[in-house]
Amino acid sequence: MEYITLEDTVNDIEITLRNHGLFNTLRAFEGFETANITNVLTEVASNRGSHFSNSKYSYRALSFTGELYGASVLALRRTLLSPTVADGNLKLLKFGTTDGLDLQTEVTVNRIEMPYGQAVNTFTFECYAPDPFFYSQELNSFEIGQLTGIGGTAIPCSVPVVMFNETGGQQPNEVTNAGNAMVYPVLYITGSGSDFIVKNNTTGKQFEIETTITDKTIVVDTQAGTVKTGSTSYYDDFIGEFWQLKPGINQIGLEVLGGVATLTVVWRDSYLGL
Repeated sequence: MEYITLEDTVNDIEITLRNHGLFNTLRAFEGFETANITNVLTEVASNRGSHFSNSKYSYRALSFTGELYGASVLALRRTLLSPTVADGNLKLLKFGTTDGLDLQTEVTVNRIEMPYGQAVNTFTFECYAPDPFFYSQELNSFEIGQLTGIGGTAIPCSVPVVMFNETGGQQPNEVTNAGNAMVYPVLYITGSGSDFIVKNNTTGKQFEIETTITDKTIVVDTQAGTVKTGSTSYYDDFIGEFWQLKPGINQIGLEVLGGVATLTVVWRDSYLGL
């Protein structure tokens, strides 16, 4: 790792440890390769062996070790503990890989081992990440231009033109998840119209919101499973599936009847491991 930052976002406190930093160095890392896997096996009487039901990724156990040194090593010890207060809130763990990825995940700090010393102090942090995936620190956003349900294709356009259906709409737009794991985006539908259909043509998944809005924005949080405009929920008007972005290129598009709207896709690249 090039660096690790532990941030208490509630109290706005953070510490950064670097590989061969001025007064610290990072030595070893565990748990960054993959998350724990939970397999569901059921013992069935009269069957040979067990029945496999399901498997899923569980929490991720992370740890990193290093050393503090220099004339102010004792003050550095106290600074290192500042963002780790147990206040019921997750901490943000950010890190940079040697090949240029800047990633993050939310963690609980479970244990800190830091024997007291005068000149050189070693430290070990052990953390649990409830979400097994890593995410890019950069928040990506892609806006699809105005789409209408009255037919026609935007000019200029590439050839051949890929149409959603015979009645209208533009060709899909490419959204790239640069990671190696599926990720849930947040979708913003802004404008006026009714019967909004949002598709991921790459995965074949789609959903429809059967409602009418005028100059509003509907926010679809696909991970939380919410469909809202402010405090107003459109969940009862939602039909379909809260889809994800697969690793690589995703062809995304919007169809809207009787109006004009734009679709903004917001996501972080998702990584299963390093």
